[in-house]
Amino acid sequence: MLHTLVDKVFVITTILSKRYEYISSHLNKHDIQYQIIVAPNCQILDNKIKVLHSGDDTRPALSLLSTYESIIESSKLNKYNRIAVIEDDCFFVNDWKHLFINFYNNIPNDWDVLNVGYHPIHDTDTIKKYYNNYAYIPKNWHHTTHCMMINHTSYNLFLNLVTRWKYTIPADYIFNEIYKNDEFKCFCPTKRIAYQLSVRDTQYFIEDSNIRFKSLLV
Repeated sequence: MLHTLVDKVFVITTILSKRYEYISSHLNKHDIQYQIIVAPNCQILDNKIKVLHSGDDTRPALSLLSTYESIIESSKLNKYNRIAVIEDDCFFVNDWKHLFINFYNNIPNDWDVLNVGYHPIHDTDTIKKYYNNYAYIPKNWHHTTHCMMINHTSYNLFLNLVTRWKYTIPADYIFNEIYKNDEFKCFCPTKRIAYQLSVRDTQYFIEDSNIRFKSLLV
């Protein structure tokens, strides 16, 4: 159902990923059609480029940022109006279709960016403006990127910000800069539709899933 709303669903994984079998079977179970994109091996990237707030070795964050840049640039060249990008540690709850339809039907049709995912830091470290019972408007950082929907209207801004910040701002912070721009219509759901499974400092409860992955960024 998700792929019917966009021109292409991209799924980001890595070289020799231990998550590929998980994410492919999970998306197939939920009838989501997708194209796999393999991020560049972080070991080949220059560790002199330091991506903010990404630990000591920031190359994994640089790898993810580079992959988003490649996906958005190729989508621009292919004239895709709307795309979805799912990272390989994403988990859709069992009733996600119902929750997502309620969310999607209660936001403007001319949206620019939708952040469909959830992580506990969304409750503690983010600023969100109430829009209605189904949607918030994200206003600042720490909105993670494991399940994104991106309109072509925001392609150029994303690409320009990556260049402006010289690859030192992680992908989620690039989107945060878009959220801060009041000219862009960005939304996230009030209900928890898609969780991030990567564990950083602490684990947290996810209904219907006991799977956890080690975060690649810390």
